[in-house]
Amino acid sequence: MKTIGENIGIPFESAKRNDIENFVGSWLNKQNYKPQTRIDYIIILKRFYKFVRTGSVDREEPFPQEVRFLKSTLKANERELPEYLTPTDVELMIKACDNQRDRVMLSVCFEAGLRASEILLMCVGDITFDDIRARARRFQHLLDVLQ
Repeated sequence: MKTIGENIGIPFESAKRNDIENFVGSWLNKQNYKPQTRIDYIIILKRFYKFVRTGSVDREEPFPQEVRFLKSTLKANERELPEYLTPTDVELMIKACDNQRDRVMLSVCFEAGLRASEILLMCVGDITFDDIRARARRFQHLLDVLQ
């Protein structure tokens, strides 16, 4: 909000639609921001003006006229695909580990789709084995037992 306040040029309370259009067109769109960052600024601006004008942040409450026109969605060609590790990347990471513990942690994380926090909370007693699967008690993940 500080950045917006410094660049909008007038006090928030007295800003009209034209002032906000000028801010978005003359400052925000000229910054070297990624599309998602510009959208984040617009969402912040819309929510802030909803609070300033109505005192509410309720989702059911419509946005004020000053900011209702602002689009807060990305165009299809502006969306960035998330980056994932390929099985080859994971294999290389596992081979680069210095000890068995790290190899097991990486392997279990990848095979079960665990988050880092989940593997760090896991204890030896949390895993039970049957003939072909291992079950992580706390996290409801099933792993094929590698042979």
